[in-house]
Amino acid sequence: MQKDGQQYSVQYGISQKEIADAYQELTKRGYTSSQSLGAMKTMMQASVASGEPLTDVVNNSTAALEAFGLKADGTAQMMRNTKQAVNVMAYAADMTATDFNSMGVAMEYAGPQARTLGYSVGETASAIGILSNNGLEADKAGTGLRQVLNSLIAPTAGAQKQLKAIGLSTKDFTDKAGKMKPINEIMGELNQHTSDLNAQQKGALFKALFGSTGESAALILAKNSQQLGALNKKVQNSYKGQGYVAELAQKNTGSAKVSFNQFKEAANAVAMTLGKQLLPSLRDGAVAMAKFFNSKQGQQDLQALANGVRNFAQQTEHVIQFMIQHQQAVKTFGKIFIGVFALTKTITTLASLKRSLGILVPSLNKVNLTGK
Repeated sequence: MQKDGQQYSVQYGISQKEIADAYQELTKRGYTSSQSLGAMKTMMQASVASGEPLTDVVNNSTAALEAFGLKADGTAQMMRNTKQAVNVMAYAADMTATDFNSMGVAMEYAGPQARTLGYSVGETASAIGILSNNGLEADKAGTGLRQVLNSLIAPTAGAQKQLKAIGLSTKDFTDKAGKMKPINEIMGELNQHTSDLNAQQKGALFKALFGSTGESAALILAKNSQQLGALNKKVQNSYKGQGYVAELAQKNTGSAKVSFNQFKEAANAVAMTLGKQLLPSLRDGAVAMAKFFNSKQGQQDLQALANGVRNFAQQTEHVIQFMIQHQQAVKTFGKIFIGVFALTKTITTLASLKRSLGILVPSLNKVNLTGK
């Protein structure tokens, strides 16, 4: 983990502390080392892609993984499951009005019921995204969708009666094998069979079918069933190949902010490596120094050094006291010194000028001769 953490830190510009905290969070949630290693790369890509803190991405990703039974043994399978779950959540969030964090919150509420009905993470994420486009976010989207799914699992007697009134039954929601049809198809059928009802009648029917908690969510999904189907097709392709978050993270690493973070973390990695290599030598040096100074010879040398420092300080003090007591003499000496320095510079300048004239005069004579 430490080796991967250092590599990922430089690659994605995320501090090793953040990565260590993320690994710790996975451990708290019961993930083994192999599971954590399998999940971490995609989660870091999602953090860079979305701009959200790594620990938030970990919490929201694991909520979906656990809700849909995707927490797998072994690094390879965990990597595949995480890649699928994180990519469909991130893509659905980016294509709609929600964000990755709100998507994760909604998943905590609706995920277990969606799994019971056989729906995938992607199909559930698409439904949450459509709900967000119409004003239901995070926990509201999650509780609304959960109620819709619960009503499909076990409709009340009153709900079954209402379905019969519009020419439907729970059998219309399953295929020949008894498996639940896609959410967009079920909601499309409901929308089609209620197209002749006015808004008040339709609202009353959906309240009877899905309760007050699920009514709004069901109405939104029914009205937007075609959009839901189209979005879900795109969402299901988001984890194929390199994956949506990997591609987006790669683009974002070219930004000034991420590039600076990469440089900073590379410097930190170098410092940590050098520190790790130098630490034994520094420790040995400190031990040897302490051992020497505790010895008899070391104590004598320290005393001699202390005496030398003390003598130097005393002499410096005497000089300062003399200068304070004889300020006028010091000023006079200073003026004489400056005068001598000025005279010396003058003599040097005159000597230099004389040498220059000695060279110039013959040259001028030569010029005059040529002129004649």
